[in-house]
Amino acid sequence: MSRTLHRALAVAAGALLTFAAPASATGELSSADTAKLDALGIRIAVSTYVPPGYTLEEVKTTPCSSRAKRTASGTCSQGPDYFVRYHKGNAWYAFEGTGGGLGGTSLTYKTFVRTKAFGNVPLRFGSGPDGIGITPSASQMEAVQNELYSDWLGNGPFYHLIGERMPPDVMAKVLASVEWLPGSE
Repeated sequence: MSRTLHRALAVAAGALLTFAAPASATGELSSADTAKLDALGIRIAVSTYVPPGYTLEEVKTTPCSSRAKRTASGTCSQGPDYFVRYHKGNAWYAFEGTGGGLGGTSLTYKTFVRTKAFGNVPLRFGSGPDGIGITPSASQMEAVQNELYSDWLGNGPFYHLIGERMPPDVMAKVLASVEWLPGSE
């Protein structure tokens, strides 16, 4: 077969895979974005719910250095990393994966969100005494918060949802929608 025919078949197969996957399985990711994420060689977790008015802003990937050692799960000391970011005006959220270099999580309020990929996950927000983990009221869950994030999830690679200027109840829906990208499970 010619190279052109191989490319045409590969493009057609990619289109079929993208078409065959339900829209909720990849959010607004294009086949090019999905290919960039797949090329990292690790399991890719993404949020599949996109709140009304939010649009995909960027998909950033950083492969593992060719000289870095990898564990059986694909993590290495320098990468691979990814960042999938959505925005609406000055509000944004992103789901990211990384091989390491983590900091702690410690905002005042904490609520638990059930996810398919990670089970019950803490979602934290609110300024004040860090790390207390106070259960928020219903009104606090509906009020826009300057900073929100989940704890780091997984055992390596590690995964994290972070956002700014969003109500926690909307962020909880995003977090609850996190699934493994088809083909990376």
